Amino acid sequence: MNRYAFVLEYRDENTSSAEYMMQDALFDLIRKGENLSVRTVTEQAGLERSTFYAFYERVDDLIEQAENRIISETLAFDEEQDLSGYLDMFLSFFNENRKEIEALLYIRNRFSFIRKLRDSVKYYLASLLPEFSVDNEIRLDAAAGAIINPFLSYAEEERDVDLALVGKIVSDLLHLP
Repeated sequence: MNRYAFVLEYRDENTSSAEYMMQDALFDLIRKGENLSVRTVTEQAGLERSTFYAFYERVDDLIEQAENRIISETLAFDEEQDLSGYLDMFLSFFNENRKEIEALLYIRNRFSFIRKLRDSVKYYLASLLPEFSVDNEIRLDAAAGAIINPFLSYAEEERDVDLALVGKIVSDLLHLP
């Protein structure tokens, strides 16, 4: 069993259209630098405040769900996929979700998004290095960082990511053939 299987709890396949509308409103407000409140989110989404409270107690709950929706997309890989295919999928994920990722990165004190992103990458990497050991855990942490850091720069500053170089670094860290 993959020791990072807990990341599968981030999957949410029952998101309503109202929830998507509020998440989109949230991302728009963040990009505009607007105040995040129930009022601003519902006005931006064109919904009633009662609709917000039907799904969430606080704006942080909406942010958490938005994070989880984005992270769940990183889990859409075939566990038999090789590292190169995974990195291609990860680049596609960042391309398709660049604005949302950028918005989540700019929310003050939202380190949970980066932690979740790291854990979703470690979920994949653990399938390449299934034996548990302290050394392997250190390798997994380093390899996850080697994947995430250039992609975060890509999301924030539109820097190119050299997938071959990232793949080589990860392969070397994990001692893959």
